Order: sequence, then structure tokens, then C-alpha cells
Amino acid sequence: MADFCMEWARWLTDGLEEMEPEIQARVLRNCGRRCAETGVLDWYRRRFQDAGEDLDRFFAETSTPGQVEGRVVEPGREYELIFPRCLCDLCAEGGVRSACICECSRQSVLFVMEDLCPGMPVRVEKIATIREGAPQCRFRILTGA
Repeated sequence: MADFCMEWARWLTDGLEEMEPEIQARVLRNCGRRCAETGVLDWYRRRFQDAGEDLDRFFAETSTPGQVEGRVVEPGREYELIFPRCLCDLCAEGGVRSACICECSRQSVLFVMEDLCPGMPVRVEKIATIREGAPQCRFRILTGA
């Protein structure tokens, strides 16, 4: 059954590749949220609380070698999360190779940020991903108006 599920995930991403980015985002929004809820969200919540719920401090202090690096680009407004390796289990263990699955990661980061900063306008942009051939995955987080 596991092999079938992995094949099914590849079929799904094949179909997603044929869709417009806005449709991919809508389809993968729930997947990104559910993925974050498997434990990543709690990790980020703890980090955010440890930073006194201050975004600048949170991003400046969020760094785990080999996992994630936070960066303050413009204090109070623009940040980055950088992943030196692909952390997606579907890619690492399931053989999914399509870059469209990175929209799930963008949605996961968006969900985490919306959870940490309820009521604050947040936008997450995919800068580059390993699936697209970049040396690391990078997401830009914009807060405020």
C-alpha cells in the first residue's frame, strides 16, 4: 500500500503541474496546514514565545543548523526562512520530484505565520527551492499592509 500511496502522490503532482499557480495554492493550502500541525507549528510557537513574541527577535534567533535559518531583511516588515535541504517527506521518502509540491511548503509557512500573528496581514513568497534547482529553499515573509 505504501508504494501505491507514493505513486499516487506522484500522479497528483503530475496533475498539479498542469494547473495555474493560484489553483495549486488552493489545492495545497490544506496540505500545508496539516503538515505544519504534525509538529512544526509547535516548534515555531515555542521559538516565538521564547522571543517574547517579537518577530524581529524570532527571526534573528530562529536557526537550527541543517534545518532552518531565520533572517531579518527589513525589521518589522520583511523576513526570510532558509532551509539548506528539502525537509518534505514526500520528496525525501516518497520520490516526489515535482517543484509544484513546494507550494505546500509555502502554504505551511503561511499557516505558521498566520497562527503566530493572528490578525496581522502576512504574505509568504517562494524565492527559490531545491526542487527548482536552487541550493536551498528560501521563503520571504512580508508582514503589515
